[in-house]
Amino acid sequence: MFLVLLLVFLFTASNVFALSRTFDISDTEAISGDIIVYKDGRFERATEAFSKDIFGVLETDALLVAQTGTGQPITTSGTANVNVISNNGAIKAGDFVTSSTTAGKGQKADHEGSVLGKALADLEGDSGQIPVQIVIQTQGKPGSTGEAVTSIFGTIDSILKKNLESQSSSFKFIQYLLAALVFLGSIIFSFLNFSRSIPKSIEAIGRNPLARRSIQISIILSSILTIFVTLAGVAAALMILRL
Repeated sequence: MFLVLLLVFLFTASNVFALSRTFDISDTEAISGDIIVYKDGRFERATEAFSKDIFGVLETDALLVAQTGTGQPITTSGTANVNVISNNGAIKAGDFVTSSTTAGKGQKADHEGSVLGKALADLEGDSGQIPVQIVIQTQGKPGSTGEAVTSIFGTIDSILKKNLESQSSSFKFIQYLLAALVFLGSIIFSFLNFSRSIPKSIEAIGRNPLARRSIQISIILSSILTIFVTLAGVAAALMILRL
């Protein structure tokens, strides 16, 4: 049961919270929120509209970062805050966002071509930063079920980011959530083990009184295991909270 809960958490985290990886960006003028392309073996800001080399978004305050060496975190899936402009028209929630001729800045995709993903909020003014659900693809084809699912997760991510004040508080949120899952998993395991083994042991004593002592020992061992698993869950939860 604990493993199931842990897998559910990891699946949710990987979809709701964008996972970024670090890469060496050759473009020293790139800032957080800029669209990054991978071209000719180099990571740099996109400078071409509907670039086919879109790789992701530079996000220095990314929540989950996999350190793959030196460099800065680039988000390639999930939700990221992207620097955008209205050169190609006002951006509304649900519009596709692609690269533009302005270095690193995204714009509304008004025709078929490579896109970064879908806007999750309206752009107020001529430029700014909006959350975008990253689904790098070629616009113009009917949306798939997978795209719809990732859009839902992106919306959830956007809501969470608005309610969590900073990266540190976001990390605390994940700590408390994981600690709760670990503790809950240990409680559920202990309850199931106790509720199944004890009644059967008592019933066995009634059927075979001669084996009473060995059955009592098994009850004691089962109780000790239950207590041990519960305490281990508490200890693990406390260790997570102290990270």
